[in-house]
Amino acid sequence: MRYYPLFLDLTQARCLVIGAGQVGRRKIATLLECGVDDLLVLDPFVAPSVFSANFESPHVRFEQRTFSEGDLDGKTLIFACTSSREVNKTVAAACRARNLPCNSIDAPREGTFIIPSCIEKAPLTVALSTGGASPALARVMRQDLETWLGEGYVPQARFLEKLRPLLLGAGLGSENNARIFRELSAPEFRSAFHTAVKTGEYADVLRMIQAVVPPALHTSLKELLNGLD
Repeated sequence: MRYYPLFLDLTQARCLVIGAGQVGRRKIATLLECGVDDLLVLDPFVAPSVFSANFESPHVRFEQRTFSEGDLDGKTLIFACTSSREVNKTVAAACRARNLPCNSIDAPREGTFIIPSCIEKAPLTVALSTGGASPALARVMRQDLETWLGEGYVPQARFLEKLRPLLLGAGLGSENNARIFRELSAPEFRSAFHTAVKTGEYADVLRMIQAVVPPALHTSLKELLNGLD
């Protein structure tokens, strides 16, 4: 099986999490961080007071009861996170019957999507997966990538994020904008930028940027290079 990688905007999504144990709570926290609009959580074994002590958000609703198929109505994503093999299997089957995306924590192939190991260092998000072969290896790879990205890619991405609206506002046209961004992502510039991050000396990088961006933006460059760590 080959999974299709995808980043979703959940700001207007309605999601369902069945099971509020340790795994379910991790799913809930991530969904709320992603700005999910409406999140229904079901668990017959967790008291509402215990749940509310961990999650206080106008976007999450907790009900101390078991899952029923009607809970799937209007949902965007479903997560089967209970400790019961039978419950998770029932949820996944009901979702497949309705062509609804479901993540089943104990039997990924019964669901329709898996959750990758993610690295988030704004504005970068990197997701990786071993296809279910070894979540432990995915965690190790994530740790290695976090170090690698922090050595220069994250600061470089933050610089380009700040530069982008100024460059687009300069009215150079899409072809010129694309050329400039290519040059500011080329290996030579990337190497110089990563060195500057390590040493704190941005003079060479500044000259390279000035050589490709319009003169009208030169006075803003030093400010854009501040506070990238």
